[in-house]
This record gives sequence, structure tokens and C-alpha cells, in this order.
Amino acid sequence: MIIKSIALPLLWLALPAMADPLPVCVLGDNFWQTPRSAQRILNDNTLRPCVEALLQSPTVSLIITTPDNDDASIEADELRQWLLALALPASRIQIQPEKSTQNIQLEVQQ
Repeated sequence: MIIKSIALPLLWLALPAMADPLPVCVLGDNFWQTPRSAQRILNDNTLRPCVEALLQSPTVSLIITTPDNDDASIEADELRQWLLALALPASRIQIQPEKSTQNIQLEVQQ
């Protein structure tokens, strides 16, 4: 009986650590080589986990991490503008240049 009364609170403490990790969505070259449209952005399987995580929780943000060069910055801004045009919250979508990144990626963060 004592073990149950101790084990249950410990289990509740462990639950947040056992939750699904926040998604990271890496965009490859083929994403940028095809024409973009609202429908394409909404149906893209690479973007979907990150967009869904943003919509499901009002406490998360979406960080668009981009290689530190002009082309990638333009592409990241285009992606952010598409997401905003689809009514995702601007205050929760940021662009962050990072020298160690090879591809543009979306990171969901608390």
C-alpha cells in the first residue's frame, strides 16, 4: 500500500518527460524546386507535424532556422509569409539564422 502511494505521484512527475518530443521539420531541396501554393503548403507532409503542433498548443512557437546566407533567408521569409497568409499567428513564428544548419528547418519550441 505504501509503495502504491509513493509510486503514483512519481509516475505523474515522469509523464511530461515521457510526452512526445516537439517536432522538427527539415525542408529539402525538392520543397523549394516545386511551385508553392496555399494548397501545397497545407498538404505538405514535411511541414504538417510542425504546423499541427503550433495549432494544437497556444504555448509553443515555430522557429524557422535557416543557413546564414541570402538565398536561405529569402526562402525562409517566403515560407513565413505563406504561413502567415494561412492565418498562423505571426507572433509565434520567428526566423533564426544559424551557421551550422544545412537546410531550412522548422523547430517547435516551448
